Amino acid sequence: MKTNRNSKIKKNKSNFWDTLPQINNKEKRQEIEELGYNPS
Repeated sequence: MKTNRNSKIKKNKSNFWDTLPQINNKEKRQEIEELGYNPS
């Protein structure tokens, strides 16, 4: 996952701070689902 994030950052360096909250939310949701907790 970390390598994915790094490649995304390199691709969209100018957009990095715009997409950062989006990426964080996606990863948080993924981590929650991996732990077996579904908020919906």
